[in-house]
Amino acid sequence: MVSAIEFAVRDSAGGIQRGMVGGDAAGNIVQTAAGDSISLNIGRESVAGYDQVGSDLVVTLVDGQTIILNDYFANTAGTNHLYLSADGEISEVIVSASGNGPLYADYGPVEGWDKWSPLDDLRFASSDPVTEVLAVVDDPAGMGGFVPGLISLPLGLLAAGGTAAAVIVGDGDGDGDGDGDGDGDGDGDGDGDGDGD
Repeated sequence: MVSAIEFAVRDSAGGIQRGMVGGDAAGNIVQTAAGDSISLNIGRESVAGYDQVGSDLVVTLVDGQTIILNDYFANTAGTNHLYLSADGEISEVIVSASGNGPLYADYGPVEGWDKWSPLDDLRFASSDPVTEVLAVVDDPAGMGGFVPGLISLPLGLLAAGGTAAAVIVGDGDGDGDGDGDGDGDGDGDGDGDGDGD
């Protein structure tokens, strides 16, 4: 299951265009022009890589979908800026055109909510939908966070409390009341004060 990603594009005149990209019903192309600032409602952990294909910047996500920023590198008149934003935080992605192929990305500082910022109109308060979907896919029953605790709990009790359980089972008088068929001499193997027969 792939999720739709919200985006915001602020042009060089300050106008804002918002939309959705990816998912089952939306396309995967965001048109850019010279001097645009583009913000995607995802976090760094959702990005598998960045590639240049001609004049386009292709963002590949960890869920397999791609987002194409059409003509991102074609606009020599003004530099475009890409931002990732989720949970009220926003960070710039710095990539440079280097020809077709994979690109190295560097990230600017993460900025949270503050007084006023010129990035406020590109900021998304909602969480990253890609990591939310991946968490659900990895945990179809909704109990993934509890399973390791449930599995290790009995093992932990057995390991830590095995000796305590053995002590609790006996009545503590050391008289060898057991009906086993061993050939012990009655001395017991505890603290040695048994009065076995």
